[in-house]
Amino acid sequence: MKTKSTILRFLNNIEIDSDHRYTSWENCYEAFQKNNNRETLSIHLAFYLASWGMYRGSSGLLQKNHKVHNGAVDIILDYKHLQCSSSFEISRNNIKDLNGLIKELEKYYGSILFTRNYKNYKINPTITLITKVIMGTLGCLPAFDRYFLHGVKQEDYCFINLSEFCLEHLFHFVENIEYNEICECQNLLNEKREMFYPKMKIVDMYFWQRGYDDISDKYQKNN
Repeated sequence: MKTKSTILRFLNNIEIDSDHRYTSWENCYEAFQKNNNRETLSIHLAFYLASWGMYRGSSGLLQKNHKVHNGAVDIILDYKHLQCSSSFEISRNNIKDLNGLIKELEKYYGSILFTRNYKNYKINPTITLITKVIMGTLGCLPAFDRYFLHGVKQEDYCFINLSEFCLEHLFHFVENIEYNEICECQNLLNEKREMFYPKMKIVDMYFWQRGYDDISDKYQKNN
């Protein structure tokens, strides 16, 4: 793996533009580190999700204001013990609690109604939405979006969903296979950004960038 060079490509966007959308993760993550105000945290979560594509036209979230996340914030605060920090990193010993968090967020978002064209629908609690919420607030799970999953499949790893089998492999990857490289990148980012970046965020950035680069290259070759 060319972990460091890939992470630096991701970081380059922030260094060129200090207000780049990528910094929305930093703002949201730090807010959940320092604040317990439900209204404030819901606003941070909504803007972060919007920055990362979760408010597109087909999304039920687009039809709601930031308060749609109030219940999710309450759930996240109940699982604050999973929040990664300089003194704590999530491990495979936390998989049971992580599964509990995932299920509660799925149930919450899946119960929310929104209106489009005078018809009522329920928000779809996709793996992308749930993992983006967890990444932006607790930093203890990568966001399983299109680019991340493409990057994972490129390198023939099997953590492509939220089954216990896949989560076990994800933690094995972090704690054994690429531990040293992840730690090196973590130290680099902590120095450059002057804030703590959890190991799962490093994993998220690496595979997202790998997936983005490959999809972009293929698009350019075909057009």
